[in-house]
Amino acid sequence: MKLIEIHPDVLDRHRIKIASRIERILELLSRGHRITWNVKKSKNTKSREKDRDELLDRAINKEGLSYWRWLYDNFRERDILCAKPYALVKFAHDNAIKLNEITDAKLSEACTKILKHIFKYDAFRDGLELAYCNEDIGNAILWREPCENYQWGGWYFINTLDVRYCPYCNAETVGNASITLPSGRKKLIKTALDHFMTQSKFPALALSLYNLIPACTRCNSCLKSSKDCCESDSNEGIGTSGDCLSFKTLHPYVDCIHDEVVFDYSPISVGKLYPRKLEGDMPLHISPKECGAQSDKAMDYLRTYHIKECYRDFYDSELMQIIKALAQFSPTMIKTLRGKLGDDCYTKYFSSIGGSASLNPNNINHERFGKLMIDLSSQLDGNTILTKDEIMATLRSH
Repeated sequence: MKLIEIHPDVLDRHRIKIASRIERILELLSRGHRITWNVKKSKNTKSREKDRDELLDRAINKEGLSYWRWLYDNFRERDILCAKPYALVKFAHDNAIKLNEITDAKLSEACTKILKHIFKYDAFRDGLELAYCNEDIGNAILWREPCENYQWGGWYFINTLDVRYCPYCNAETVGNASITLPSGRKKLIKTALDHFMTQSKFPALALSLYNLIPACTRCNSCLKSSKDCCESDSNEGIGTSGDCLSFKTLHPYVDCIHDEVVFDYSPISVGKLYPRKLEGDMPLHISPKECGAQSDKAMDYLRTYHIKECYRDFYDSELMQIIKALAQFSPTMIKTLRGKLGDDCYTKYFSSIGGSASLNPNNINHERFGKLMIDLSSQLDGNTILTKDEIMATLRSH
């Protein structure tokens, strides 16, 4: 929920490992060279190879060459794989116009299919290496097992980002892990990367780093799914704001979601919480901030990812525990608790109420429910001052 940043070294690595090779492939196409790719062996191999060859022949006719020249020049000049989000949406807009200018619908379809082979996200996700101009099969797009020192792809990219929890919901873990199976074989557990601008509609952006968001499965596949966050009500299919291209919803590489929405659970007091248990519906309100500059985008974000419903239905018992504990202390008391009781008690207490202790906005992407705890700690009634003995009794009760 805090702005995600990509280190310049990561961008440079992506340019070297992926962008330079795609640039070479686009250059070949722009010059009318016939490229190819391997077809997976099956009963229909010959038929699929024939379809591939017809597709490639169609894509490099005179009208097709005009498109590939445009794409090669713009890919190189705009640094598409490492360009910032607003530059990407501008490129997507221009690319859609260019494809629409192709009068032959089959040619336009052929170009789009070739883009999906070149900008192949599944191969990048799995850490495969992009090769071209293979001597055995001509000018080839060949995603293959990487050489020993290649070390790049979705796995490595996610590890470079300073994010531990989903930037959309701030509740589910994102990241990678390597586990050892009973057989002794290692298995990689990989977080999926959400395409903010969907790869089905914008295949040329499928490997652009600022279009890849490390998101939990629920937010990525179940809720956002194939929704086009740049789509408008107009026929253009790209959101516009005046003369500027824009996004419909909050973008983790552009917007600090923490600054645009607020979690509200007030009023409440310690007297209402202890010793009685909270029961019934959780009156948690999540809405755009009144002073937020992007309230429309914030509202679309809340609707897209069903934030309130997810917190209410999936985390109600955990949130009750957090709220009960936070209500005992004012924000000042929470921040000074470490000094009064020492690190051990401080850590023990906050791990018992949700594991997010710093109340520091800069740490939200590292801490589960970090956004929620920051907002609630500033709203809940903290006028009741507890003695050290009372605090210690609370710690022992958890």
